[in-house]
Amino acid sequence: MAKFNLRFAITRPDGARSSIWHVRRHGSQVYVIFDGLGGVQKFSFHTPNLCRLAQTKEHAALMGTERYCLHEWWRDSTPESGSGKRVRVLLLSCGTNVLSTAFPVSKKSFHAIAAAPVDQSTLVELCFTRENESSVLDSLRKSEPHFNHQLLAYEKLDNGEAIVISSYWGDVANDTLDMPAPKESGKSRFGHLVVSPEDPAKTGRPIRVTTFSNPKDGDFIQVWEFGAYQVQDKF
Repeated sequence: MAKFNLRFAITRPDGARSSIWHVRRHGSQVYVIFDGLGGVQKFSFHTPNLCRLAQTKEHAALMGTERYCLHEWWRDSTPESGSGKRVRVLLLSCGTNVLSTAFPVSKKSFHAIAAAPVDQSTLVELCFTRENESSVLDSLRKSEPHFNHQLLAYEKLDNGEAIVISSYWGDVANDTLDMPAPKESGKSRFGHLVVSPEDPAKTGRPIRVTTFSNPKDGDFIQVWEFGAYQVQDKF
């Protein structure tokens, strides 16, 4: 069986980018890993409908602890072929204004997704479908042109379903977040973090921050990724 490995990042012409995201599969099981957490957590989508956000086994082994699951839910069943529908399980959103330039050169190649215009966001979705690739492409072509809907990958699974990974632009800036330093020491290796379209110290936003929704059964998980920098609190 040929391996499926898609690595992608959202990029601006000036070199600013998101974290690198990695989608792979084993049989009909699909995994999404992101380097913003250094291989600490991953999303898993298992047959028939089980979804998880959990610690990676590699990190658990490194820490000498049992693996733990942060969140678990059940997605809707994939519609039958001919319905023209697909089931979204993950939606990633990255604001163009807060992509980061303070990254080392990646040792691994990745697919560069063109970032949305300034003051907008780029969204990447992972869906399950039973439609063929031409049908999926046709539906994307019929979407509004200003969304810039692009098919990144279509991959058939062993159980007859397929995964569809696509990107599009949204008109929400998604570029402000204020995270005061934890009151208890040891809770974070960072202090006060700020996400802002302004970067007065020209840090390059070296810290990528990822937050998640809390999906219930039948929902998809929404993921927001930001570029942040640390500020010194004045007392």
